[in-house]
Amino acid sequence: SVLYLEYLKELFERKVRDLNAASLPGTLSAATDCAALLRFGSYFRTFAVDGAALAVAEDSDPAQAVAAAVATVLQSNKCRSELECVELRHIPASSVKQVLVALQNEYAPSMTQLDLSGCKLDSCVESLNAVLCMRRFTRIALARCKFKCKTLCEVLNAIKNGQAAHTLHALDISGNCLRDRTYSAFGTLNKLIRGTPELRVLRLSDCGAVLRRLRAISEHTHLTELDIAGAKLTADDVKVLRNLFERQSCESPTPAPAPAPA
Repeated sequence: SVLYLEYLKELFERKVRDLNAASLPGTLSAATDCAALLRFGSYFRTFAVDGAALAVAEDSDPAQAVAAAVATVLQSNKCRSELECVELRHIPASSVKQVLVALQNEYAPSMTQLDLSGCKLDSCVESLNAVLCMRRFTRIALARCKFKCKTLCEVLNAIKNGQAAHTLHALDISGNCLRDRTYSAFGTLNKLIRGTPELRVLRLSDCGAVLRRLRAISEHTHLTELDIAGAKLTADDVKVLRNLFERQSCESPTPAPAPAPA
C-alpha cells in the first residue's frame, strides 16, 4: 500500500487526473490495496480498468479487486463531485454489479460517462437498467457485451425513458446483435434516436445494422459521427445515408462572409 500511495502522490503532484489501473506499479493483490489507492478517488476524473490487461498479474482476480474498490469509493459519502467517467472493460458480471449497485446512490453526482464494453452483463441487466434510468449520462459504451436481442431492447428502452435521454451525446452498442429469430431492436433504436436530441456520436459497427430499418438516422441532423463498419450496404441503405447528408448540408449554418480587407 505504501508503494501505491507513493505512486498516487506522484500522480497528484503531476496533476494527472485520469487513472488507468493497468499503469499501477506491481501486482494488484487485494481489494484493500486498491481501496488504499482509491482514497484519492475523489480527485480523479476518470478511472479505467481493463480486465484483459490485468489478467497477466499474479493474482487470483485483480479485476474483481479493482471493481470492488471502485464500488467502495462510489458508496462513500466522502466521494466528492470530481469523478466523471468509469471504464470497466472485460470485467466479470458479478464485479460489475457491485459498481452498478453503488451507482444507484446519490454520491458522485458528476459521473456522466460509463463504459462497460466487453463485459457480459445479461446476469446484471436489472441493475444496469436502473442506473441508465437515473443517471444523466453524456456517454454510454456497451460495445460487445453479447446482449441477447431482447435484453438489448430493454437496455435501449432504459436509456430512452431515463434521464440520459436529455443529455446523451455518444452511444456505442457495437458488436451486439440488433435482431435474432424472435426479436428485433430496430424499432426500439429508432425511438431512442428520435428521443435523444443531443446525440452526436452513434457506433453500430459489427451488429448487423440495416440502415433502411433505421429511418430515424436520416432524420437526426445533429449526428456528427456514425460508425456502421461491417454493415453490408444495399441501395436502400445508401439512400438513408444520402438523405442524412442532404439534410445536414441543408440545415448547416451558412458561414459568415470574410470581412473586406481594410
